Amino acid sequence: MSTRHAHLFDKYQDSTVISRCEQYAHWTLPYLMPDQSEIRGTGRVVVERDYQEVGALYVNNLASKLARILFPTQYPFFQAEASAPLVEHAKKRGIPEAQLRGMFARMEMAANKRLFINSGYAALITALKHLIVTGQVLIYRDQEAGTMTAYGVNQFTTQRDGQGKLIDCILREYTTVAALPVELLTLLRKGTGSRYSNPNASVTKYTRIRRIQKAGGAYYQVTVELDSTPIGEPSRYPEKLCPWICPTWNVIAGDRKSVV
Repeated sequence: MSTRHAHLFDKYQDSTVISRCEQYAHWTLPYLMPDQSEIRGTGRVVVERDYQEVGALYVNNLASKLARILFPTQYPFFQAEASAPLVEHAKKRGIPEAQLRGMFARMEMAANKRLFINSGYAALITALKHLIVTGQVLIYRDQEAGTMTAYGVNQFTTQRDGQGKLIDCILREYTTVAALPVELLTLLRKGTGSRYSNPNASVTKYTRIRRIQKAGGAYYQVTVELDSTPIGEPSRYPEKLCPWICPTWNVIAGDRKSVV
């Protein structure tokens, strides 16, 4: 029997790192490290706003400047080029190289615009704030909805290899019974009695992003559990196309967590 996601979350989490990150956030942007017990119990977060004004100003300004440098709005922030075999194939089909370059340029502009829809740019700035203050962030790109979400270090745990590459990640989120689809409630209520009868009761959702190495290459497998019940079928993504990304501010060789 495989290890439950909740157990892995507790196993991977480093209380010392969390404590330090909470202190850094208290000096700068407290909302980056809210008390998860308050979220689970009431859905609200109490944030102290006493002496962190200067720290908040510095972090906000730095995050905005980094966003403008890394993701400029005036022109594409990346370049796509056709490979030599593709150029030759296009010529055989009557498409000159100049026309092919124009097609790639239009593709770059279209991809660049997608970053700024559905508050995607704001999510990137939030992710940069997490990196500045805590050194690590988990980003999820929902391709169907066209949205992006940034999660703080107190919401997920990670394991990395000696070069800092992500090999396992567990995200923990909280929801309520009333917010779950009927088919999921039916599955959860099997053998649990009245545990999920209260619509306001809290339910913990765990998402695991695990890197699996195979002979033909590596891929990421994503699985979900509600409390301790597996939900749905595993999703698989090529290593370079996984919608879950976990960048760090510094990647230290030999450090399996790579956070400040």
